[in-house]
Amino acid sequence: MDQKGGAFFSTLLVQLPFELRKRTLACLPKETLSVLCEIEEPIVKERFPTILTSGGWLHKIHYSWFHEALKGFSPRALSHFVALFPPERKKKLEILLGISPKNFSNSPFSSYFLLAKLKKRIVPKTIISEEILSPHPLNELLALSKEHLTSLINLIGVHDVIYEIKKIVDKTLLEKIYYALLPKQLAFLKKYSNRQIRWSPPPLSLQQWNGEKKTLLNTIHDRGLIRFSYALYEVDKNLIWHITHILDTGRAKKILSHIGKIPNKQLVSYFRKQVLEAKKEISS
Repeated sequence: MDQKGGAFFSTLLVQLPFELRKRTLACLPKETLSVLCEIEEPIVKERFPTILTSGGWLHKIHYSWFHEALKGFSPRALSHFVALFPPERKKKLEILLGISPKNFSNSPFSSYFLLAKLKKRIVPKTIISEEILSPHPLNELLALSKEHLTSLINLIGVHDVIYEIKKIVDKTLLEKIYYALLPKQLAFLKKYSNRQIRWSPPPLSLQQWNGEKKTLLNTIHDRGLIRFSYALYEVDKNLIWHITHILDTGRAKKILSHIGKIPNKQLVSYFRKQVLEAKKEISS
């Protein structure tokens, strides 16, 4: 299939319901998929005007990633880019980019042009759509919002607390720790406190904790980010890209910096199991 044929086929594909499109893509040979992956936008625009404003990929990416991508544009141009987003994200981007709020909408053709330009700056050419990712247990994380993914990370960080409190005999300190945890974290701790521990994390030094709730919660979250990164060890780069771009740039960079630092490769399944268990907890 050549580029023109691929563009026409791509235009037809996006008209299909999501599940049918997914099943269709799964049946295509690798050669056809590689052609489709190189097509950024369908060529046949006139017959399918709804395609012009198709920016589904845009709304899954956390708005913080657009700060770097939009550097160098004039305030007027930035206002046009920002108009592509729904009201809540639009407001956050205006603050992040330091531009005054504008109330207008782009024409379909302008939206098409802006989306194509933005996609080139955000999505590397080597990254494939999440719809055609290879099957993997962690693919289900792609259905989570940034808020849910952050909650998941908050839960898996509790495993570090579980490990440490086994060595604490001071009942007053234990009560303070339990009180500082979020309700879901406390429930998670009670549910998984008797699980076999296969990895000894660096100490949290809870005996020296200053007693402030925020300090403990931030530390637990940081530990959760590290465990989460270990679960992504040797995962396909496309899946890693899609998952990390649901999160803000700060969290994503920390995850990416720790993926290769897993203490033992044999523990990958151990950390992945913790991630999937935490997902069930936040979904319940």
